[in-house]
Amino acid sequence: MKRLWAPFLIAFLLLVPALASAQSNLPLFDPEWQLVPEAHELDPDCPVGAPLGFAGFLQLIQNGMNAAISFGIVIFVLIIAFAGMLWILTPTNPENHSQAKKVLTNAVIGLLIILSAWLIVDFVMKLLYNDNGGFGPWNEIITGGDYCVVAASSTPLFSGTIVGTPMQLPGGGRAGGGQCSVPVIDNHPCSLASLRGTRFEALGEHASRVCNKESGGRSVPSGSDKLNSGRGPSYSWGLWQINLTTTDTEAAGWGMDCRAAFSGPCSGDAIRNQGRVGWCSQRVTNQELFDRCTAAALNPAKNTRAAQNLYTSNLSAWACSAQRCGVPNARRVDHPSCQFGR
Repeated sequence: MKRLWAPFLIAFLLLVPALASAQSNLPLFDPEWQLVPEAHELDPDCPVGAPLGFAGFLQLIQNGMNAAISFGIVIFVLIIAFAGMLWILTPTNPENHSQAKKVLTNAVIGLLIILSAWLIVDFVMKLLYNDNGGFGPWNEIITGGDYCVVAASSTPLFSGTIVGTPMQLPGGGRAGGGQCSVPVIDNHPCSLASLRGTRFEALGEHASRVCNKESGGRSVPSGSDKLNSGRGPSYSWGLWQINLTTTDTEAAGWGMDCRAAFSGPCSGDAIRNQGRVGWCSQRVTNQELFDRCTAAALNPAKNTRAAQNLYTSNLSAWACSAQRCGVPNARRVDHPSCQFGR
């Protein structure tokens, strides 16, 4: 009766390696896999040789865990093979049969513990990230942040102009956060050199001034455009203060439509009569998507790509800053804070 185990054991020995080799996402079976990822391979916007950012570091941890799981499966297959050999090569030794069954049982229990640990981690991570898409994939549960660290351009601590108490501005930061001037440093994100090759190049200094006015060349959230009637986070982010509730970021190559992270667009009635200019009644409904979108919006290259989809010759998407910076034919905004020179 005990010999009836042998055919099933042989079939199991043949099946396990086949299943393991079929898992292309297990790194030990991929000859091109490397433990330490390259930032420019994870994100094409990252320069070659750039150090890993937060998302890149998380990917490094993820690679380590995937390698551990792969190694555990290889060990499991080897233990099963040992148990099978012990069973088949000594058909008349009941003591070896008992030892083979014990080894097989322990190996299966060990594999179940490993896979159960992954299910528990997956469940906890889904709760923390508030993912409404369900479980899995089991080996891609850590995400978020930037894949690389890039040097931010430096700006003077004092511009030579004394400004008063900051005023709330629609569609951008606070008054005094940026200036209607063309940056003279080439590596400044709003300089003429940085805008070369984009749609904004056609507007030359006018686009450079509006960019600098919107954010001062910094990747920051808006100080005035707030969700939940001023009680929530910002909905305008980055170099061009992109409105994430209305901008088609998927068309800009972000790989996600950030508009789906909100209860609706911050435009029209949603921003009227909310107490202050820029406040919006909409809310965040998908926190995980919101976090990924804000991380992408803080990337100057991605922010500029999204801004190009909003481009018009009079920069109407940034009407207040365009009016203040003297852009020809700028759309007029009847608000005191948008008057030229203020």
